Amino acid sequence: MKKKMRLKRNLLIKLTKKDTILIVTFLVLLIVSLTFKYINTKIVPPLEVYAENEVKKISSLIISDAVESISFSEEETMSFFNTLTNKNDEVISVDFNTAKINKSLVKLNKAVYKDLKSFENGRYKLEDTEIETEDLIYKIPLGYITGNYTLSNIGPKVPLKAKVIGSIVSNIKTEVSSYGINNSLLKVYIDVTVNMRFMLPLISKDVLVNNSIPLVVKIIQGKIPNVYGGSYAVTSPITSSN
Repeated sequence: MKKKMRLKRNLLIKLTKKDTILIVTFLVLLIVSLTFKYINTKIVPPLEVYAENEVKKISSLIISDAVESISFSEEETMSFFNTLTNKNDEVISVDFNTAKINKSLVKLNKAVYKDLKSFENGRYKLEDTEIETEDLIYKIPLGYITGNYTLSNIGPKVPLKAKVIGSIVSNIKTEVSSYGINNSLLKVYIDVTVNMRFMLPLISKDVLVNNSIPLVVKIIQGKIPNVYGGSYAVTSPITSSN
């Protein structure tokens, strides 16, 4: 019995201070590793999805506001096109007025870029958002990761920053389809594409935002040659503003 107690005492004595430090260090590293693993698998994915959706939503709203501020009236929009009619005053072809389109799209690109930079710097205000006055900080409630609607707006808030990267690209898109017997329906859209990057603690991701906004829907006299009952799309020369 005494021999067993002596053996246990010897084992305890052999656990030196250095051994204790090594064991504690190992346990700390293990806890840190497990914590990061939990964050990466349980917390990061839902925050990343939420942040990407918010950046797309807010950027699309800003793009729509910029398009509205340019005031693309029906008359101005139709001036983007040169139409050729026959002797019966029916439209037989529609071509782009390149100079007019380029001028308008460059103006739009500058407006979009200016507004997105204001948003990035915290100077662009949107309803139902929390943006600080210095640098863009959109706050995401940490309760969102629970997946519970009741808890989604509680808890500490994670700061989300976003910025514009690359160029603003816009183009005019048309779609023509048959309408009735001797008419065509002309739809004119403006497409704006921008690359955004959002940043969260431990996360940084690039997001491509594309917004297609209808400008004009107009009935024109004349059939669609060779594609009666169908439709086709044409994209204008692309302009960009860095």
